[in-house]
Amino acid sequence: MIVTVAAGAFEDVSGQAIVSTEFNFTLADAGEPTLVGQTPGIGQSVSGSGLSIVLTFSEAVARGVGNIELRPVIADVSGATEPVVIGVLDSTQVSVNGTTVTVTPSGGLAGGATGQNYSVVIGSGVFTDDSGNVFPGLASGDWAFAVDDETA
Repeated sequence: MIVTVAAGAFEDVSGQAIVSTEFNFTLADAGEPTLVGQTPGIGQSVSGSGLSIVLTFSEAVARGVGNIELRPVIADVSGATEPVVIGVLDSTQVSVNGTTVTVTPSGGLAGGATGQNYSVVIGSGVFTDDSGNVFPGLASGDWAFAVDDETA
């Protein structure tokens, strides 16, 4: 940012006009990126086949380090409780475009015979902004959605 002070805008203590001056400075971005939208929505029920999870941030983000986890909230009919873990650097499953991150789990997400709820867990630092500020992440329970019953 450049601020220009016109000649004569200020005077020194003896009444002499100050000559035109420019001040050039940069404002630091001290704010962390925040999540402002997500698809599927909280509590929404969706088909697990070809599912894409979309995160919308308050500012452009880049890949940091870590994983995105899709954790079953309760065991499915088969008793599976293992999360789907996707590394943020896996460009086949994670795309970053400005303020939008799209996660498309290879193979989709299983809904089982009765449906399955998933909680999205993202560690601190998985995404950063251009100034290096880290997205603080999402804890289990912050955002959950349901995958439909596959037998219906």
